[in-house]
Amino acid sequence: MNKEISDVYNWFNGNPTFNIVTLLLAIIGIILSFYFYFKSKKNKVPIYIARSVNLVRESIKKIETVEIMYAGSKIENLSLTKIALWNDGRDTISFNDVAHADPIKICIDEEYDILDAEILFQKNPANDFSVKIDSNRKAILINFDFFDFEEGIVIQLAHTGNSSDDVRLTGTIKSVKKILRKSLLNSIFPNLSNFLRTCWGIEKG
Repeated sequence: MNKEISDVYNWFNGNPTFNIVTLLLAIIGIILSFYFYFKSKKNKVPIYIARSVNLVRESIKKIETVEIMYAGSKIENLSLTKIALWNDGRDTISFNDVAHADPIKICIDEEYDILDAEILFQKNPANDFSVKIDSNRKAILINFDFFDFEEGIVIQLAHTGNSSDDVRLTGTIKSVKKILRKSLLNSIFPNLSNFLRTCWGIEKG
C-alpha cells in the first residue's frame, strides 16, 4: 500500500501539466472569491453626471435690437443643464445619512444665477425627491426619503452659466468619502449608463 501511495505521489509530483492546471485553478478560485466578496459587499456609491446645452450666448448683447427675457428679466446668457444623481452601491442612501451641516445641493459659480429647476425623472416615486432653489439663486437644495441600488433622479436647471463646468453637486453622506462626478459614461457604472439611456437619451461614450 505504501508503495502505491508513493507511486501516485511521484506521478503527481512529476507531472508538469497537472501542476500547471492545479495552479491555474487555485488562482481562478482566489479571483472568484474576491469578485463575489466585493459583489455582495454593501456600500453607498453616490455618483452624478452633468450635461449642458447653451441656448443663448453672451454674444447676443452685441446685437442692440435683440433682448432676451426670462421671467420678466433681461438675460444675456441662458443654459440648460441636466444632472443625474444615482446610487451605484448596494446599500440604501437615506436622508438621515446626509450631514446636517453639508446637505446635498447643486451649486453654481458665484458670477451666475440659477433661474429655474425641475425634476425630469425619478426611477422610484417612493424615493420622494424634491428640489428647492435657494433665495440667493446660487444653489438648489435636494431632499429625498431614500434611494436604493440602481435608483436615482434627473434634474434640469436653467441658469446663466455657459456649461456644465459652472455647476457642481456638493454635500456629505455619512460613510462616503465624496459624491463622485463622472464626465463620461463607461463600463465602471453600466447600470447608470442604462438608466440614462432610458430616461435621458444619453448614449454611452
